[in-house]
Amino acid sequence: MRVLIVGGGITGTSLAALLARAGMTVDVAERRPEWSVLGSGITLQGNALRVLRELGVWDEVRSKGYAFDSVAIRAVDGRLLAEHDDIKSGGPDLPATLGMFRPDLCAILVDAAERAGARLMLGTTVTSVDPVRFSDGTTGDYDLVVGADGINSSVRAMLGIDTVPQPVGIGAWRVHARRPKSIERTEFVLGGPCYLAGYCPTSEDTIYAYLLEEAQDRTSLSPAEYATAMRELAEPYGGPWDDIKQDITGSAPIHYTWFESLLVERPWNRGNVIIMGDAAHACPRPSPRARPSAWRTPWCSPNCSATEARWTRRCSTRSWNAASTGPGPSSKDPSRSPAGRCTRDRTPT
Repeated sequence: MRVLIVGGGITGTSLAALLARAGMTVDVAERRPEWSVLGSGITLQGNALRVLRELGVWDEVRSKGYAFDSVAIRAVDGRLLAEHDDIKSGGPDLPATLGMFRPDLCAILVDAAERAGARLMLGTTVTSVDPVRFSDGTTGDYDLVVGADGINSSVRAMLGIDTVPQPVGIGAWRVHARRPKSIERTEFVLGGPCYLAGYCPTSEDTIYAYLLEEAQDRTSLSPAEYATAMRELAEPYGGPWDDIKQDITGSAPIHYTWFESLLVERPWNRGNVIIMGDAAHACPRPSPRARPSAWRTPWCSPNCSATEARWTRRCSTRSWNAASTGPGPSSKDPSRSPAGRCTRDRTPT
């Protein structure tokens, strides 16, 4: 069985590794010319860790990340208000949560896909899915085409699905910083000038910290002005934030993005072309279940299809006419602009 996966992000590379390991011939078309990933940190809960173990990369992920089993809430001044054990949704033998540097996770998944035998085609854009055509003028013959190309999916548009991402009105500041010894888990602050302030350890030495505010157009700010704006917003927060603020400088990797949400009405396929991950369902952060939901379809797909015949039968019997799709919401909001892979948030333009 020949499979084309459009998009080399978290969903695409995970699915490529699983399908190639199951004996399928898998091509991954990625429009970027090289594997460069934007982002700061990512929080993975047990249900995501279970999928990573199935992918055979749990040992690598564990060595790169920072695992913990509890969560806490603090007051604006840093006082501890509440703490409790987190749910081990991946089972008792896995941590409740693990934080890690997002580019590290993406690199691990790319390596897993290549080791499994998937062919990764960098700098390749898919211009048509029926029939399959590539940006270099060549064509391809595939039994299954998967659109795993993110929240602004071009495959979704090619299928005639007019649902588009919608901004939710929240802007997120993120910084990748040194880990103070006092930070050993995810902790949240409710109150102060932000909707939410929080942080998560991503290794023994690093964390990512975030502040959620009402979405604003910040694109005119320079890197130094980014740091100043985030530091001013963080100023009222005490406790561990006193250490974090020392690393919010013009040289720090600071990101500002707008949260968006998207949900395509099912079914998510048209014949043998299907969308999954953020291309089909993207919930706005800071939901820790957001990333596991993107993994659910690639993990379930090969595990729910014992034979190639069943894969083909499922796709052919669930096809439907694109014309039956009702008009989806439209957005001309300036938050819809390209950004790095492996993220569903978009910087406003």
